[in-house]
Amino acid sequence: MKKLLSLVAILSLVFSPVTPAFTAERKWLGLSLIDNNFSSIGNWWGSRPSDGDALLFSTVISGRDVPMNNYVGYEFSKITFRDSAKETELRGNGIYLSGDIDNSSNKYSQTISLNMELLQSVNLYSGDGSRNLEIGGVISGGYGITKYDSSILILAGC
Repeated sequence: MKKLLSLVAILSLVFSPVTPAFTAERKWLGLSLIDNNFSSIGNWWGSRPSDGDALLFSTVISGRDVPMNNYVGYEFSKITFRDSAKETELRGNGIYLSGDIDNSSNKYSQTISLNMELLQSVNLYSGDGSRNLEIGGVISGGYGITKYDSSILILAGC
């Protein structure tokens, strides 16, 4: 009986879905010599984003300001445009979003031109003096976006 319980315990660990305990924040640099794809290592500080990571756009020295999501079926836990972010337009394949959008960019407007399926209710935060955020993709998933602060949100998707 003890061996059977041990076998059941091991099988439940092997076949149970694994949820990452930690999601990393991946910072866009846009310095790849080849392209502006999410999958190109030169475009990110450290390493490329993995499924479940948070995306951070924060530098005015970024070489490429139109990051292209060439991943398929990826979930991202947050999208952040820091106050130092240059004007950025996210394009490419749609994403699953399981966290908030933080637009603290106070110099340039930001654009998300990709479809987003919301996996939970999403909060959109803007810092004092933040510029506009335009969402040009389709928002789906049965959840909504709650906007905070005074910046302008433009919903341009169909």
